[in-house]
Amino acid sequence: GSVSLISIYSNNIKKFIYIYIINMKKVIVINSNDRVSGTASDFTVQLKDDIYSQNIFAIGIQQISIPNTVYNINSLNNTFQIKRTVDINFTTYIIPQGQYTVGELLSYLNATILLSGGAIFTASQTPITFKIRFNVDLPGYSFKGSLGDAVGFLSDTTYTIAGSVFDMPFLPNLVGADVISVHSRKLAENRGIDSDSGAINLIDVVSMSGCGFGSYCVKRFDPEMLIAFDSPRNLSTIDIRLRLNQGDIIDIGICNFNMIFTIYNSLDE
Repeated sequence: GSVSLISIYSNNIKKFIYIYIINMKKVIVINSNDRVSGTASDFTVQLKDDIYSQNIFAIGIQQISIPNTVYNINSLNNTFQIKRTVDINFTTYIIPQGQYTVGELLSYLNATILLSGGAIFTASQTPITFKIRFNVDLPGYSFKGSLGDAVGFLSDTTYTIAGSVFDMPFLPNLVGADVISVHSRKLAENRGIDSDSGAINLIDVVSMSGCGFGSYCVKRFDPEMLIAFDSPRNLSTIDIRLRLNQGDIIDIGICNFNMIFTIYNSLDE
């Protein structure tokens, strides 16, 4: 009788509490427009202070959306240096930041670069390999510069035009930013590893490949990407930073960053 009923009642209560706890979860949408401080690419948002933002054991990332606003010629890759090999100093050209096609970039170089020694410089794209070719009507010039990847050479290498023609070793790359990294101390503290700086607060990276300049790149996670915390934490505020590979925070202007994720008060099973 009574012992059996109490046992059944107790087991049912435990089952009810268990089901309730593991289903305490909520879908959160973060938008940089809702920030309480910072810029659209380095900001803090504040969540409603209720039971769902307290004692969080894990989050599940469902979707990240980032606008492609990084110029393919920017402050990180807009220098070109050239000199006669016998000279000591390079002449440095700074290409105005902006969004260029290959043709527009070559036109700018051809209109701007004036070589010492009276040589004529021209840059073109070969019709068969589509690589960039430098023509100098006098031999013996060297070049380098941060523009390298955009044109098709290594930025940390000095090249010599031994004759009158130099074909780049690689195809031009005018993608701009290859990937954007999403960082958050609150959501992903020490989750990533950087070869130079060690542990970093990396949520994930979003590829910009295939996203035209000014459009949004969307990365969806199916199933969601689970980030489990070592100990429960409160998420009344959440910080977000968008970085380039080099670590610089990007500028997305008046565009918006968006992320959708689930917060769990207990790990679902």
